Amino acid sequence: MNMPPPPDGTAVPQPKVKRRLKIEPEDNSRLAMLMARLPELEVQKKEAEEKLAEHKKAVQQEIAAFVVANGLDMPDVFDLPADPYGAHPAYTLSAREGAWRVDTEAMKSQEPETYVKWAKKGNPYWELKRVQKNRVHRG
Repeated sequence: MNMPPPPDGTAVPQPKVKRRLKIEPEDNSRLAMLMARLPELEVQKKEAEEKLAEHKKAVQQEIAAFVVANGLDMPDVFDLPADPYGAHPAYTLSAREGAWRVDTEAMKSQEPETYVKWAKKGNPYWELKRVQKNRVHRG
């Protein structure tokens, strides 16, 4: 579908058309085996991240309960030495301030000159991601 030119005759920049190459891995190829494992590994990663977050929260709750039960003042940092028999390495738990972030969307709309002056484009990279259902490019 071609769009008509704007009424004032100015050119409208068009996005670059991406070149695509469809690759269907051969049966029993290394690529086929790697692709078959991706969904399983993605699920395992998500589950592991959730378990780790829950576990860290439980550790924090246990430490807080220890402080309250023993009537201690809340320190800035807790030091947890390594287990002498190797059950766990040493850890620290410290209170952290939230990081400062710049609202780039607001800056783009309200201070576009400042945004353009300081914005930096990242390096290009390849990204492998799952195609959402009903979004497969057929070509």
